[in-house]
Amino acid sequence: MCYAKGISIVTIKDNMVHEIRFTKMQGVGNDFIVLEEPHYPELNWSLLATKLCDRRFGIGSDGILLLSRPESADLRMIMLNPDGTYDFCGNGLRCSARYALERGMLPMNDEKDRYISIATKAGVRQAIIHERDVTVGMSVPNFHPKAIPALSSEELLDYTLELPDSGVRLTISALSTGSAHAITFTDCLPDDDTFQKISSQVENHPLFPERISLMWVKLQDCNHVGIRIWERGAGETLGCGTGACAVAAELFRKNPDCDEVRVSSKGGDLHVKHLVNGELMMRGPAEFVYDGICHLELLSDGSVSFT
Repeated sequence: MCYAKGISIVTIKDNMVHEIRFTKMQGVGNDFIVLEEPHYPELNWSLLATKLCDRRFGIGSDGILLLSRPESADLRMIMLNPDGTYDFCGNGLRCSARYALERGMLPMNDEKDRYISIATKAGVRQAIIHERDVTVGMSVPNFHPKAIPALSSEELLDYTLELPDSGVRLTISALSTGSAHAITFTDCLPDDDTFQKISSQVENHPLFPERISLMWVKLQDCNHVGIRIWERGAGETLGCGTGACAVAAELFRKNPDCDEVRVSSKGGDLHVKHLVNGELMMRGPAEFVYDGICHLELLSDGSVSFT
């Protein structure tokens, strides 16, 4: 057995063991495995995400954030769901910005609020890194069916979605805030059985060929809502930045006089502002949890195991 300097790559017969150095971060309970992509150019992250994100047999997280330094922006963020699919994530955006600044991926300066640009699957987004939290630009919400995508010729606004497996008819609005979300308002947030059963059916409904997340929303007042979150590819999560923005966008659509909302989930609060140009700005925490090392063995049959 022989270790190379730096990132360890160990050969055992026909198999290879990689030493993966990672950081665990979270924003309102939405947790991520954060890695610097250039250290691991040869790894299949879509395959590894299913292993690393597993909460019983892996590290455990709501997704993986792969960070690098592109020419087109200050930072690049690639986000993968626990099922290995690529996506965009608002909480991940804030965590990526905080990580990049504090772990030396960005030049340090004396600015109180640090402005940076981040290239993502949904385009280049702006971030402002404050002393305790982070604000990110979430662009203009898009209700067009092609942006979601949804198999509809019209926008899905207060649309009655039929769920044949349960006989339920659910009123939703659907949109994209970089990731696809359906929004449904309710007098009280659902119990566990209802939440699991209905949310899964909405995620996999034929109307949404790339699946969709579902945000259950209880209106507290015109500037405050409580939500319960079902994310496509992940199931229930404690927080969702793009979901919070989707909920806020639907509130702003229904109430043009409202331009700021507090979105409360199980993981905490996010604050979303509606700018004059239609763009959304989201502010919330981005916190380090711990640093770790794991060893992954890439087996000759293409599978992966921890060593």
